[in-house]
Amino acid sequence: MNTLGDITAIGALNIDGADGADQFTLAGTLGGSSIIIDGDGGDGGAGIDTLILDNAGHGLTSTGTNTVVVDLATDIVVNEIDIVDAGTGADTITGVAAGADNFVLLGNERVSYNAIDFRDIENVAAGSTSGSDTVTAASGGSTFVFSSNSAATVDGISFTQVEVFAGDTGADSFSFIADPTFASAMSINGGGGGDSVTGSTGLDALIANGANSFSITNANFDTFAVTFSGVGNYAGNGGADTVTAASGGSTFVIASNSSATVDGVLFSAITTFAGDTGADSFSFIADPTFASAMSINGGGGGDSVTGSSGLDTLVANGANSFSITNANFDTFAVTFSGVGSYAGNGGADTLTAASGVQPLLLPAVPRRL
Repeated sequence: MNTLGDITAIGALNIDGADGADQFTLAGTLGGSSIIIDGDGGDGGAGIDTLILDNAGHGLTSTGTNTVVVDLATDIVVNEIDIVDAGTGADTITGVAAGADNFVLLGNERVSYNAIDFRDIENVAAGSTSGSDTVTAASGGSTFVFSSNSAATVDGISFTQVEVFAGDTGADSFSFIADPTFASAMSINGGGGGDSVTGSTGLDALIANGANSFSITNANFDTFAVTFSGVGNYAGNGGADTVTAASGGSTFVIASNSSATVDGVLFSAITTFAGDTGADSFSFIADPTFASAMSINGGGGGDSVTGSSGLDTLVANGANSFSITNANFDTFAVTFSGVGSYAGNGGADTLTAASGVQPLLLPAVPRRL
């Protein structure tokens, strides 16, 4: 272990590590025209070299693979370094301006960048919003809280000036601050793995986009849409949220008044489910839970409804509309409108005409002699 502190170099100071696992600790006052530390002594050794900083908070810039510059009174260039432990101060990594930086989360306040494992990091400024900088979740799952198109707190690190946020194969969670700022539309790929999205405060208008994908618009989003793909769950956040089918048709499996799986995404805490002009299909889980009556407008387009298991009692309500009651529906009726077909699901279903519908009267036919 090498501890460097209270050093003033006259001219350049070069410090070389050995081939093994070196540890360099920076503490105190370091000054001079230049200080360069080479973790592997310039020989490309295989040891895992570590740089430990004090708790004062530092600016860090990585200019290439396994290279970091520490912003002190004199910038310290550290080459061939594998781990940087930044200490408990407010430390910031700055990316390359207009570059394509890739930051991969490794855990809380821990991120991999340019093959360096940075630890105890509070802030990352990717460099600019004109590049293609990417932040990717940890393999075991990460927590994203978005404040704008280009800014989010992920696993305790505040990221800014980022163009792409992405999940990984773990169970990631995505949410928003109360009033985020958006300058354009935004797309986020959750990467699969049972990811969940919590809606914004206020009314979220959600539109299904296909398998495990949907878009959100909200008055808080400055008229722009946020599109998620590769996710499995969405939970409303107190607003009268609506879920509308994809224009080409969606598959709804209804579990309760406020929850349904739509094209592979389980939506919960929803006020309204609705079809669109495509051919949507509606069905129910085996034992749904209803706390009140429910109405669903299929939107036309040849929509189909498959009944619940058990005996469905259907009442026609007029053009392309009917209501279903079933012992599994907790005495409440589910009313469909704008649909074209119904198929029973094994029960002794009954269909009754709407009240007030007059029977069809045929004109008398004269008898032939």
